[in-house]
Amino acid sequence: MDKGRAVVVGALAGLALGGCFGVPLSRSKVEETLQTTAIEVGVADRAEVRRVVGQPLLSSEYWRFDVFRISDWNRGVLFFGYFPIPMWEKNEGFVVVTYGDDGRVLQVASGHRAKGFWVVSSADPEASVELSDLQLWTADGHTYAAASWGRRDAYLNSVPLGDRCRLVVGCEQSDCPAAVVIDAEPQDHGSAASSGTGTTVRLANSELLGLRAVVVASVLPGSYRAAVVLDDRKESFAATAHFDCAAGDTRHVLMSVDYDFEPVAVVFAQRRYRATIEVSAAMPRVLSMQPLLLWGDEAWRVEAEPGR
Repeated sequence: MDKGRAVVVGALAGLALGGCFGVPLSRSKVEETLQTTAIEVGVADRAEVRRVVGQPLLSSEYWRFDVFRISDWNRGVLFFGYFPIPMWEKNEGFVVVTYGDDGRVLQVASGHRAKGFWVVSSADPEASVELSDLQLWTADGHTYAAASWGRRDAYLNSVPLGDRCRLVVGCEQSDCPAAVVIDAEPQDHGSAASSGTGTTVRLANSELLGLRAVVVASVLPGSYRAAVVLDDRKESFAATAHFDCAAGDTRHVLMSVDYDFEPVAVVFAQRRYRATIEVSAAMPRVLSMQPLLLWGDEAWRVEAEPGR
C-alpha cells in the first residue's frame, strides 16, 4: 500500500470510530537541515559559516559567537470526529557557532525544537544547546543565551563603568517566580537619584530548564531601594533592601523566594510566598557559578560589542 492510500485508509478508519486524530501531509525539514549542515571546525571563519548557514539571529565579535535559527512547518489535518481542521505547526532548529581568538570556528552545536503531530494536550517543547562558554535555550517560545561564569567575570572586570553603578542581580532558587525592582530613593537635595531614576531588572524564565543566570544592569550613582515582586506584579512581597551605589561601584543583589501551601478550603490550598533580598559589594557564593544572561526577551541584556 502506498503512502497516499495509507493516509486515506487511516482517515476513513478514524472517521468510522468517531475519534480525534491528526493526519500529517508534510513534515518539516529542519532536523534534516541541521544534520546536513557542514561547518569545518578550526578551518572555517565567520564569513564561510554565513555562506553555509545564512544570516545569524544573534552575532557578537566580542562574545565570539553566532546563533542561527532555521524554521519550517509541519502541515496536516486534525479530525475532530467527522470535522477536518487544517493545522500548521512550526518547527525550529538552532545552530550555535563559537569562534576562537584567531576568528576560526572553535565549536559547533545544534538543537531542534519540534512539536508532535497535533496532540491537543502536548506541551510546547523546548530546545537547549550547551557549549563550553555559551548556553542557548528556549522557554515559553522565547530564546535566551548566556555566557559561562568565566566569560562573565572577564566581562565584568574589563568593561569600565565610567560614571555608572553596576548591579548584578540573581536568584538563589532555579524556580524563581519573581523579579527585582530597583527604584531611586527620593532625596531632599539635588542628586542623581532625586530625579526618580531607577531600573527594573527581571530574570528570564530560565528556571524552566533548571538553569540560573545573573542579569546585569547599570544605574546612576545614588541611593536605591530594591524590592522583590511577583512576575505578574499583582502582589508585592515585604522584602526590601536599601543601598547606596557610587560611580564605579558594583552591587550584587540576591533574592530568595520560597513558598508553602496555605489552606483556603477543605480540599483547596494556595501558595504563600516568602522572599528575602540582600545587597552586597562582594558576589555571594550562590551567584558565583551562575552564567551571565546575554540575550532574553528579544533583546541584548548586555552590550553586544562593549567598548565600540
